[in-house]
Amino acid sequence: MRRIWIVSVFVLVLGLAAGPAWAGDSPISVPNSVEQGEKLKVKAFDCESGPDWTAIVQVEIFDEETGERVGIRTREADEDGSTRVKIRITEGRYPPGRYVVVVTCIHQFDDGSEGIWYEEEDTFRVVAAS
Repeated sequence: MRRIWIVSVFVLVLGLAAGPAWAGDSPISVPNSVEQGEKLKVKAFDCESGPDWTAIVQVEIFDEETGERVGIRTREADEDGSTRVKIRITEGRYPPGRYVVVVTCIHQFDDGSEGIWYEEEDTFRVVAAS
C-alpha cells in the first residue's frame, strides 16, 4: 500500500511539473489596447505551408458587445510560420470599446480542399485618440 502511495505522489509531482509543457503557449499574439488611428498588429505563429498545402492566416474582429464582425483581413502565411497582420483602427469603424480577435490558420490543399489547423481568439480594447 505504501508503494502505491509513493508512486501516486511521484506521478502527481511529475504531472504538475510537466503541465505547462502540455498546455503550451497561445499561437497568437494580440496587444491589450490600440489607439484609434493606429494599427492593430496581430501575430500568428505555427501557421506555415507544407509540401501539398498553402497556409492562410485569417484575422476577424468582432465587437464584443454586439457580436457583429467589423473587420476581416486574410493573407498567405509567411514562410517561417510567424505571420504579422496589421489592421488600421479607424475612428468610424472602431469606436472605443472591447473587441474580439479570431485568428484562423487555414490549410488550402492542392486538391482543392481545405482544413483548419487552429482557430484562436483574444480580446483587445480600442481607446480614443489622444
